[in-house]
Amino acid sequence: MGEVDKLKKQIKELSERIVSLESNIQKNQKDIIKEALTEFTNQKKKDNLKSEFLRKFNQNKKTLIKQKIIEIIKIKPTSLADLKYHIVNQLNYCSKASFYRYIAEMREDIEIKNNIAYLNKKVLV
Repeated sequence: MGEVDKLKKQIKELSERIVSLESNIQKNQKDIIKEALTEFTNQKKKDNLKSEFLRKFNQNKKTLIKQKIIEIIKIKPTSLADLKYHIVNQLNYCSKASFYRYIAEMREDIEIKNNIAYLNKKVLV
């Protein structure tokens, strides 16, 4: 009967060990899920911040492009073709149509003579 008792004792120990391992696995799974949710939530918050910056940038994009045009003309009077090439093709700031629309809106700030853009003296950058 000694062997039967030993086997029962081993079975009991193994059962307790299985229960302990199962609880550890469940705890680890909960921790992993909690970590993933926290990371997802933080990522969501970052995305909200990023989208807010992008929204504000897009609202000010027109002003920023106009300022860039003025900065370029301030350094050196430039032909419209060169200015368009730089803003539209090289920097990819806007489309060609938008560029010419911005130029039309800036008639008070810039003067165009012989297809060369000059900065009016009253414009301060």
